[in-house]
Amino acid sequence: MLKKSIFLSLFFLLLGCSSDPYKLNEKAQKVKVLKRKPKRGNSDCIVIDKFNSKHENSSDLAMNKARNWVADKDGDSVYFDDIIKNGKKREVVAVAYKCN
Repeated sequence: MLKKSIFLSLFFLLLGCSSDPYKLNEKAQKVKVLKRKPKRGNSDCIVIDKFNSKHENSSDLAMNKARNWVADKDGDSVYFDDIIKNGKKREVVAVAYKCN
């Protein structure tokens, strides 16, 4: 019985510590959302990577997940290249940037 109680306590502790991928983390809150795609060749921004993020109902939550991803890649800016709506499902295509 004691082992079961300890196991359940650890399980709920770990569950509580896991982060919601759709909630902006502290670092992602500082990621700037660009309104225009930086021009190639004559910009202070370099592309880090591209990322597709999906959510069942919300473009905003898919964007939050993408901003978290950009922050994890040490990017400081994101441009949303496309927002795809398929019924209730939402997908965003994000480009992560490091800008000076």
